[in-house]
Amino acid sequence: MFIKTVYPSALGQKIPFSSCVDDAIAAGFSGFWFDPSLDFNISREEMLSLIQLKHILPMGMELPVEFRKDEETFSRDLKRLENIAAYASFIGIRRTVTWIVPSHDILPFQDNFHLHVERLRAILDVLDRYSIRLGLEFQGPKSLRKEKRYWFVHTLDGIMSLIAAIDRRNCGILMDSWHWELSGAENFDFNQFSNGSLVVCVHVNDAPLDIREEDFDDLSRCLPGSTGRLGLGDFIAGLRGIGYSGPVIAEPFDSSLGSLSTAEAFKKVSLSIDKVL
Repeated sequence: MFIKTVYPSALGQKIPFSSCVDDAIAAGFSGFWFDPSLDFNISREEMLSLIQLKHILPMGMELPVEFRKDEETFSRDLKRLENIAAYASFIGIRRTVTWIVPSHDILPFQDNFHLHVERLRAILDVLDRYSIRLGLEFQGPKSLRKEKRYWFVHTLDGIMSLIAAIDRRNCGILMDSWHWELSGAENFDFNQFSNGSLVVCVHVNDAPLDIREEDFDDLSRCLPGSTGRLGLGDFIAGLRGIGYSGPVIAEPFDSSLGSLSTAEAFKKVSLSIDKVL
């Protein structure tokens, strides 16, 4: 079952859960995706009571660990993760996600691969203590690789290999329609999934009509179903075919949404998700 979920921060709406949950429900969302730095601003007991009162599903949160930079930053964030994961688990969150940068200026592929395996294992071990799964997102646009010295994981096959090397039961994939198509993935690639359990979360977007594919960057996105340029019908059918059950989130990076009221933005995004589901 697909669970229509809203993530305000992805819509330019930097408003905490406690201030926008009513708008989310009014717009027809069943689930909410949390930003720990913004939303975890009340006690976990208060948060759980509010979630239960509003009858909305706590579908997940963004990973609050910067693992791509220096060791000091990573170690600091990893220490903080324990308390954040405990809070998240208490209120019912069982999913988190992050992205894999598809290139590097300094580290060759194997060195970068080893660093990812080592650091993501450490993160996953903390999350596992709180029954939280981590979805890794591969990034497909060529523009994210073409001016970098070393390429890194940027396809479904690549992310599958990284997950296998990490070898943790709570590690899976964040499937994004934008990166799926721009990485060159096709319908038959869904055959790599024996079922939908490896997929932790799904993002849906569309692409502008006036930009060449080779010029797409990671932010040149539109609301799902608004242009028809991406093969969202096939993407959704593929997810249904493997039996995916979980959150479906729009991540359009559309700056105009940030200028709307929360109620207006949520309603517009909700209708766009309905259109493709």
